[in-house]
Amino acid sequence: MNGKKKKKKKKKKKKKKKKKKKKKKKKKKKKNKKKKKKKKKKKKKKKKKKKKKKKKKKRKKNKKKKKKNKIKKKKKKKKKRKKKKRL
Repeated sequence: MNGKKKKKKKKKKKKKKKKKKKKKKKKKKKKNKKKKKKKKKKKKKKKKKKKKKKKKKKRKKNKKKKKKNKIKKKKKKKKKRKKKKRL
């Protein structure tokens, strides 16, 4: 009886130790690879989006302002010339 009990306890302890060591090694390798890949992809995408948005907004605003100013100046000049001729 004593010999059988000792054999069972030794087998259980050996199996548990082997499983824990294998799991720890696999987790460490996967985490390091994923972090490096994600950082490189995020930096490239942010730079491209910022440049495109700034250029489009500035061009649209400048064109609208120039057209409005030209129309106002032409109307004022025509009215002044007509008044001088009548006098």
